[in-house]
This record gives sequence, C-alpha cells and structure tokens, in this order.
Amino acid sequence: MNLKENINRIKVLMENSSDIYYHGTIDHSFNEEDIKPNDIGLIFFTKHREIAYRYANHMNVKFDYHSEPDYNNSRILSYHLNVKNTFDPEQYSDDPEYIELLANTGDFSSVQISMFDGDEEFNQYASDALYEADYPVLETKGFIDGLKQRGFDSIYIDNSPYYPSNYKDEIFTGKDIAIFYPELATPVKNKYD
Repeated sequence: MNLKENINRIKVLMENSSDIYYHGTIDHSFNEEDIKPNDIGLIFFTKHREIAYRYANHMNVKFDYHSEPDYNNSRILSYHLNVKNTFDPEQYSDDPEYIELLANTGDFSSVQISMFDGDEEFNQYASDALYEADYPVLETKGFIDGLKQRGFDSIYIDNSPYYPSNYKDEIFTGKDIAIFYPELATPVKNKYD
C-alpha cells in the first residue's frame, strides 16, 4: 500500500471512528473471530478503548484504575456492530410487558426487598432497574432469552456508575452495549488501532 492509499484509509477510518466499538480480553491468543456470548448470552462492547482495557483487566487484583493504561498487556479488539434492534431498558421502564419479564427473570439478590412488599412494590423495583439499566438485575439468561424471543439483538448496559475515574481523573459516561449474536460484530482490520 502506498502513502496516498494509507492516508485515504486513515481518513476513512477517522470519519467512521464513531462506529467503532471495543472488546477487551486479557487472552493474547484471542482472535477477532473467537468472539462468542458468555453463559448469559452476551458479548460486551464499549465506545471507550480505556473501558475495554478495564474489562480486559478486571480480574487482575493488582489493576489500578488510576494508572495510565498499558495496552501492550491486554488485547483490545475493534469492531463495527450491525445491530438492528437494541433494547434500551430506560425506554421500556414503564412498559408492563418488560416490567413483568424482568420481575420474573431478573436477579434481585442485590436489592433489599422486604418479604412484605407486594406485587406492586416488586414491579416498581423492576421498573426502576429498567430505568437505571441496572446490569446486576438485567444480566440474567432468562431476561436476555426473553428479549431474544421479542426480536431484540442487543441491549444497552449503563455501567458508568460503576466506573471509577481514570488516571486523568476523567469519568466515563454513556451506555455500553452487549450483543446477543457474534455475527453482528465485524472486526475492524486496522493495524493502527
């Protein structure tokens, strides 16, 4: 590839960079084609390379969020996502169908629920979890399978409340995405990423 082709390729990549999502893994042998859902049925992506780095290192007990990322010690992969119907929990927080689905399949073990709470209060917990995109409650196989049955191919997850500030004291905001099917992710072949 000559210099002019390289410059044009970089321009195109920069123009399309808003379409790039990152997936992080600590496994250096992991290839772009190895991507597959976890036991719940989710494959996680983020718009922030540093967040993908954090995902790749979250099992590392010595990981320091306040240190500058060392991208050489983990594998950050770039993808384009071809999602058609992403479930945005906040948009469905008042929808009785999805409140009931979550109430029946969600993981409410982290929520303080009194045994005296009735169905109405419990449904409010489910509605609140949807509104807040509370991933500990939403990320269950039953809930994800229910979304698949309803034609969704992905879900927005708001992990930002759980992200500590980074080494620049920046706090990331926005929603990450988890897809249900690996064929929705196309690797970005860019040696400069």
